[in-house]
Amino acid sequence: MRPFLRIFFFASAVSVSAHAGTGKRAAPDLDLSAASWIWYPTSTLPTSAPAGSVSFLRTIQSPTNKTATAATILVAADNSFVLWVNGHPIGQGEGFTTAQTFAAALNGSSNTISVSANNALDGAPEDANPAGLLALVEVLYSDGSRDTFVSDDSWRVMSTVPDDFPLPAATADYVNAQEEGKAGTGPWGAIGVAPASALTPDALNGSSWLWCSSGAATDAPEGSVGFRLTFTSPAGRSASNVSLLVTADNTFTFFLNDARVASPPPYPNTLETTQLWVYAQRITAQLDPGRTQNTFTFLATNFASQGGPNPAGFITTLLVAYSDGTTTRIQSDASWLCASVSSSDAPETAFLPLSDSQLAPATVQAAYGDAPWGKLNVADALDVRRLGSGDQSTQTQTASASSSTELLPPMAPTDTHSVDLVAPTSMLPTQSASTGRAAAGIGQGKKMEMAMICWLALVSFGAAF
Repeated sequence: MRPFLRIFFFASAVSVSAHAGTGKRAAPDLDLSAASWIWYPTSTLPTSAPAGSVSFLRTIQSPTNKTATAATILVAADNSFVLWVNGHPIGQGEGFTTAQTFAAALNGSSNTISVSANNALDGAPEDANPAGLLALVEVLYSDGSRDTFVSDDSWRVMSTVPDDFPLPAATADYVNAQEEGKAGTGPWGAIGVAPASALTPDALNGSSWLWCSSGAATDAPEGSVGFRLTFTSPAGRSASNVSLLVTADNTFTFFLNDARVASPPPYPNTLETTQLWVYAQRITAQLDPGRTQNTFTFLATNFASQGGPNPAGFITTLLVAYSDGTTTRIQSDASWLCASVSSSDAPETAFLPLSDSQLAPATVQAAYGDAPWGKLNVADALDVRRLGSGDQSTQTQTASASSSTELLPPMAPTDTHSVDLVAPTSMLPTQSASTGRAAAGIGQGKKMEMAMICWLALVSFGAAF
C-alpha cells in the first residue's frame, strides 16, 4: 500500500496539526505472525485455563533521542478484552478469530499498554477451555521511524484485575506471561485483522467550530461552555447507535442523555505538552432503540492562556445509525444551543440541568479546516459506560498523552441534519493558518522548534512519495 503523507508531533514541543489522517498504517499492512498467544502461567495451557479475568501490562520506553507520538494496536482475545493506553480506555472486543484495530495517543518517552482479558466457559468443559491474548503495538516516532512490539513473555500478567487497574500502583504480583504459541498455531488457528473504523477527519467537512461568544477564534477567556443538541429520529426509524468525531480546544466531556460517555486523554495545561485537541476523538455509543429523541451534550473547556492570544472552539460530526441500515449526519453549526459555565461551578452540574430556554444559539467561529485550527487527526476512545465501576481512566486533566491517526475512506451518510446550539465563552490556544495548531505564547525557542518540525514533516513527505 502506498504510504500516506506523514506529519509528526513532538511531545516536548508545541504541537502542529497534521493533514487529516497521518502516521497510522492500514491494519492489513501489519503482520501478527511474530506475536504469541499469552496468558497467566498455567500448566494446562494452551489446552485449558480457568474461567475468569486476568490483567496484562506492557510498558514501552522510547529509545534515546526518539519521541513516540502515536500507535496502531491490534488485539484479539479468547474470549474478550478491554484495552487502555496510559490509563485511557481505547476499545474492546470479543472473539479470537479476528484482531481488532485501534488508534492511540502516546506520551513521548514512556507508555503503558493495559489489557483486561476474560476467559469464559461458554459451555465448554473446564479441561478443554483455551484462553489467550494476542497483540501487536506499532509505535510511530516523531522522526518517522517505527518500532513493533508483540505479545510475548515480556508482558506482565496478574491472575486477577486489581481495583486500581488499568494503572495499578503495586505491580509486585504481576509475573511474566506464558507463551502458548505463535499466531496461527494452537487451538486458535488463522487470525484475521479487522480494519479500523472508516470514520475519518473527512467526516468533519461541513462542520463548524463553535463557541458561545464572537471572536473566540482569536481570543477567549478561560472557562467551560456547554453545547446541546436534541435530535428526533425520523418517523418509522429506530436509532441503534451514534458514531462521532469530536474535539474541543482544549478539552471536552461527552454526555448522551445526561450520562457521561467519553473524554480525551487528560493532559496538563503547558506549552511543553502536545495539544491533544488536534486529535478528534472517535467514539461509538449505543442508543436505546425505544427512544425517539436523544440529547447530545458536550462540555468544552478552554484552559488559561500561556501567553498571547488564546482561541477556543468546539467541533463535531455525529452519524446516527438506524436498524434499517440508513444513517443521519449531524454537524456542529449555528443551530446548536449553548451556555457559558461559571468557573466557580462544576461544569457538569451547572449545565446539564439547564432547559433549552436558558440557552442561546452558538456562534460559528470557523469552518472545519480553516484557521486557527486547520485540519485534525483522529484517535479512538471507548464509551466508559461499557467499563466496570472503579475505572480510573475517566478523569480529565491529569497525565499527558498524545494520539494516533489514520486516513480511511470518508463516510457517506444518507441524510444531513444540522441543529443550533448556544455556546458560552472559553479560552483556547491559537493556531497558525499554515500549520493548523494553537500558537499562543510561542517564543523564539518555540519558533525554532516549529521550524525543525516543519523540516522533518517535509522530509517525511518526500520519503512517503
